[in-house]
Amino acid sequence: LSPILENDAFDLSKDLSYSELFQYVKYLWIIVLLFGLSRNKNQYGYLSWAFLFFYILLDDALMFHEQIGKYVAYRFELPEILGIRALDLGELSVFIAAGLLLFPWIIYSYYIGTFTFRVHSLNFFTFFAIFAFFGLFIDFFHEAVDIKYVYGMISIVEDGGEMIIISLFTSYLFWLSHKTEKDRMLYRVCTL
Repeated sequence: LSPILENDAFDLSKDLSYSELFQYVKYLWIIVLLFGLSRNKNQYGYLSWAFLFFYILLDDALMFHEQIGKYVAYRFELPEILGIRALDLGELSVFIAAGLLLFPWIIYSYYIGTFTFRVHSLNFFTFFAIFAFFGLFIDFFHEAVDIKYVYGMISIVEDGGEMIIISLFTSYLFWLSHKTEKDRMLYRVCTL
């Protein structure tokens, strides 16, 4: 179609493409905004979410789940199951291990957090669940399909879905941060 579209820098599914670099910027904004919410609301539970997205950023940029997943798959001789490659099962085990390390802090923060933090956490979890749907389930389907044109379309759905949901989550956090700043300014005016 166009020489621009054939350039790997514009390919949604390629490592270090423009879209992936933009995704890293959004992850950084998510982390910064969650740290800011933690500071402004004096609610440290937001840090648990910030560390989850810090892990996601590192994993995506440094390819932890690919590298460690490959080691796990070959070290433990994982079998192929229902068209899912051993490598994909190894990667899934890395995600599960990371979740087992990070989600207890999020759950604990939820239970000791304020009502507002709990509402925000439920919204955060909704965004994260949709992100995981694209990043895990659509990815597994993507790897299981071996038809060239269908494979390309599923790749667009997978990576595009991740990018859209992270963009929406980043926007939501900007909105929360702006709302928090507005509330603080109103409080200052009322206490003069």
